[in-house]
Amino acid sequence: MQISKVHKGFTLIEVLVAVALFTIVVTVSVSALLVILDANRKAQNVSNTINNAFFSFETMTRLMRTGMSYHCGASGTVSSPQDCSAGGAEVYFTDDRGQFVHIWFDTSSATGTVMQAVDIDGVEGAGSFGPAYPLTANDFDVQQLLFTVTGSATVGGGDRAQPLTTVVLYGITNKGKKWASDLKLQSTVTQRMLDI
Repeated sequence: MQISKVHKGFTLIEVLVAVALFTIVVTVSVSALLVILDANRKAQNVSNTINNAFFSFETMTRLMRTGMSYHCGASGTVSSPQDCSAGGAEVYFTDDRGQFVHIWFDTSSATGTVMQAVDIDGVEGAGSFGPAYPLTANDFDVQQLLFTVTGSATVGGGDRAQPLTTVVLYGITNKGKKWASDLKLQSTVTQRMLDI
C-alpha cells in the first residue's frame, strides 16, 4: 500500500490577502483608539476647567454668605454698605474673620479673571490690600462677572431687608480650542448674620 503525500498550506495570494486584511483591521482599530483617547483627554480637560469654575464660584459665594457690609461697585466709600440694583463688576465686604475683602472682574490679562484681595490690616477701608490673586484658572476665560446687591444698609440706617446679593458669572472654558464651551453660573446669596 502506497501513501500519497499531499502538501497542504497557503498560497502566496492567500497570505497576501490575509496580511492586507489584518493591516486594515489594525489600522482602523488603532485610529479608533486614538480618537477615543483624544476625546477622553478633551473631556477631562473641560471637566477640570468647569470644576475649577464651580469651585471658584462656590468660594466667592461662601465668603459673601458668611460676610457682611456689602458694598457693590467702586463708587463712594467702599467700607460703607452700598446697593447696586443695576449691578457692578466688583464687590467689597467684611468676611467672617473680620477681614475686608475685595472681589472684582479683571480684564487686564489675555483672559478675563475673577480676582480677590484681602485688606492685610483687617480694617475696613484701610486701603492696605495684600497681593491680589485669581480665583479662576487660566483656561477659563471670564466674559462677565456681575454683582447685584440690595438691602445692604443696616436696620439702624432705615433698611429692614436682609442684604441680598445675586452673582452672575459667565465664561468660556478652553477658549480658542475646538472643545471650548460656554459656562453660565448664577447664585443668590443672603447674609447669614442678622442685619442689625
